[in-house]
Amino acid sequence: MKLSRRDLLKLAAAMSVASVDLPAWAATQPAGQKLENDDYKALVCLFLYGGNDSWNLLFPVSDEQGNGAGGGRGFKTFAERRGELATSHKDLVLPAGNQFDQGNPYGKADEAYRSGFYHLDNLWGMAACAPELAMLHRDRQLALIANTGVLAEPVTRSTINEQNRPYFLYAHNHQQYALASANALIRTRLGWAGRLADNWNPDSKSVLGSVIALDKPFHTTFGATGSGLILPSTGPMAFEDSFAKGDKKLSRFGKAIQTLAASGNSDAFGELVASRYAQSLSISQTLQTWWLPEAPWPKTTASYGEDLFSMPDDGLVGLNGNLDGGLMRQLEATARLIDIGRRTGHKRQLFFISMGGFDTHANQAGRHPVLLRSLSLGLWHFQNAVNAMGISDKVTLFSQSDFGRTLSMNNDGTDHGWSGNQLVMGGAVKSGVYGTMPDLREGSESVMADKRGRVIPSIASEQVTAELLRWMDVPDKDLHLALPLLERFESSRKDRLGIMA
Repeated sequence: MKLSRRDLLKLAAAMSVASVDLPAWAATQPAGQKLENDDYKALVCLFLYGGNDSWNLLFPVSDEQGNGAGGGRGFKTFAERRGELATSHKDLVLPAGNQFDQGNPYGKADEAYRSGFYHLDNLWGMAACAPELAMLHRDRQLALIANTGVLAEPVTRSTINEQNRPYFLYAHNHQQYALASANALIRTRLGWAGRLADNWNPDSKSVLGSVIALDKPFHTTFGATGSGLILPSTGPMAFEDSFAKGDKKLSRFGKAIQTLAASGNSDAFGELVASRYAQSLSISQTLQTWWLPEAPWPKTTASYGEDLFSMPDDGLVGLNGNLDGGLMRQLEATARLIDIGRRTGHKRQLFFISMGGFDTHANQAGRHPVLLRSLSLGLWHFQNAVNAMGISDKVTLFSQSDFGRTLSMNNDGTDHGWSGNQLVMGGAVKSGVYGTMPDLREGSESVMADKRGRVIPSIASEQVTAELLRWMDVPDKDLHLALPLLERFESSRKDRLGIMA
């Protein structure tokens, strides 16, 4: 049987982790039901590939405070540095409820990106194309981490040449590896989640892996003992006749896997291959059993009145471009897998999902609003789903991206920068904006000696991850194995961000 590249990728994904039998008690637990002694927690990492221009997602909106300590930290300097990408200084009004009954709060499509902002507090505003994120902040389910990124140690403009800085600072692949490994000083094949899984497993018995990636492998999940489970966001594959439901291709596929799993090779490699095929069948059976047709959340509608995890009509959104449905699909799959994990006895799980397209060197004013709109809508759907499932305080999502982008334009886009702003979402989050407002003026200590405006991070990405892993109850000894540079940024408890309840 000849398999396509897509089939082979799915097969490789299905073979990537072991499974065990279902605990006997689990079969009686219906989807979405509150479980007794439920100590479950899930952490979801959303990676925005390409380098999101998050200085046009969260930005300063206050008046300038003169040329003293407050200088360069207001809207005037921001607008001057951003040029044609700067939004207007207009406070937009969110709907009183959670739906847009009177049309988009940001107005017409060609004006949406620069039409104004939603006030988060006296200093910060949220992009016009992300009204759902502003509503999540209003509803105290969203925190923003300002001026964060990959660091080797704390630096300023004056000390950058005397201190360690991340290798290949503005290169996509190197910065993605630095975030994945939580180590900006060396190149390592192990990711922070993989190292964590090697040393810390709070589950006494589990069906699925404690580390799960959707649609593609993530370097973050690579450990010495495995790389976690990789699953397609479209749902479980049907490898056996009983699940294939008449699909001849899948039926042949399943029989081939069964044959390989039953092969009697006596050498170590043959035994390993047969074992992995058997494991892939077990995972397929488990997911087919627990991935129920009905959603584990009660019927709920989102901001345009659409059902959860269905895309609103592009005409309602009113932008000059189609929304990205890939993120929505991954978020729905993650919500379903979280429900399955709880019902099959897991205590702690980490999920990794992604969204691409953020390398906006050109046509940023046309491309970026559609990306932000897709992001805002997708996260709104996901949070509403976990709210409806009654587990909002048990699920936390956070974002990462290669880097931020330059403050100044590159023709009609932006170049690779350094610092950016990230999201932390969930019912256990202490809502607010964390981090200090940087001085964005060209000669500031907060900005590299580069006229394009590359902001230097004041919060290391490890500090954010550490907050979330502590919320997951990771012991200190395992926390520092996962995040080896953390002590460079947290010399004492007072250096912690305090973003989780």
